[in-house]
Amino acid sequence: MRPIALAPPLALSVAAAFLAGCGTAPATPEAEAAVDPADAAEPERHPFPDAVVVADGEYTGLHRLVADGAVVALRLSTGCGSCARVIERLDEFKDALGPVRLRVLMPQHAPGAEGAIHSGAVDASLVLADPAGAASQALGLHSFPTAVLLGTDRLTAGGPVGGADDVLAFLEEIREIMTTELPAATDGSTATPEVRA
Repeated sequence: MRPIALAPPLALSVAAAFLAGCGTAPATPEAEAAVDPADAAEPERHPFPDAVVVADGEYTGLHRLVADGAVVALRLSTGCGSCARVIERLDEFKDALGPVRLRVLMPQHAPGAEGAIHSGAVDASLVLADPAGAASQALGLHSFPTAVLLGTDRLTAGGPVGGADDVLAFLEEIREIMTTELPAATDGSTATPEVRA
C-alpha cells in the first residue's frame, strides 16, 4: 500500500484557486524566490473514474458531481473509532470550505449507515450512497477515515489522506486556503498570492 501524505500547502492553494474557478496572478520573481523548493513540488494529480453514487435518491456519476464545483470526498464509518473524531467536526467544515463541497461516501452495504443518517450522526445532505463501496475503492479510499479532493477538471487535487489526524488537517488546510488565500487572490487587490504559474 502506498503511503498517504498531505499535499504541500502551496500546491493545494494552486488547486484551490483553480477549483474555485478564479484566475491566479502570475508569480513575481520575488514571490518565486520566497517559495521553498521543497514546498513547490506539485502533488501527483490523477484522473478519477466516473463511478456511480446515489445523491438525493438519484444515481449520478462523480464527473457530474464535480461539474458544479470541487468536492472533498470522505470515506467514513459510524462504527470506526477514529472516524468519530471526523464525524464530530463535519458540521464545522460543511459550510467553511467556500466553494468546495464536503460529501461523505457511505457504502450502501455498510451496517448502520442508514441509522447514522437518521440519528443525525451524519447530516443526510452530505451523504452519497456508494453502491458496494465501488466509488471509494476507485478513488483510493481503502480505509477509514480517508479523504480526497476532486477537481472540476476530473483530476484529484489533493490527497488521498488517511487517519483522523491527517483527514482533519487536510480539511483545516482547505478551510484556511478558502478563508485567507483565495479571497486575497480574488478581491481585486494588488497583492499577489503565493502561487506559481
